[in-house]
Amino acid sequence: MPVRGCVAITRETKDVGKKLLTWGIIGGAYKNILYGKVATLRNHEGNFVKLDGGRQHLFSWSDKGKIFGVGYGGGHKFSPSSSRRRDWTLAFEMPFVVDAMKRVYGKDYIQGQGK
Repeated sequence: MPVRGCVAITRETKDVGKKLLTWGIIGGAYKNILYGKVATLRNHEGNFVKLDGGRQHLFSWSDKGKIFGVGYGGGHKFSPSSSRRRDWTLAFEMPFVVDAMKRVYGKDYIQGQGK
């Protein structure tokens, strides 16, 4: 059984744009939340600008300046008021992160586009 999951963003831009795929964990608590047994197409909003991750969590940034989180929520990763885990079906938007970045970089800041 693999102990790590994998993430890929395709280069395909025809029709629907780039796609996010995950795979690698076939058992345990995160098999359906984060990865999947086989390469699994994941939903996202807009085109990808950036993908960040850590131990059992991923953050995806869209060209619309939004950020979404999925995975293990310990340490209030996805919400200042909760440590709940998030799966792909929730497409959990994290506006508090965008708000914090705008306080630092300016109200017109959009991740990946600058000012």
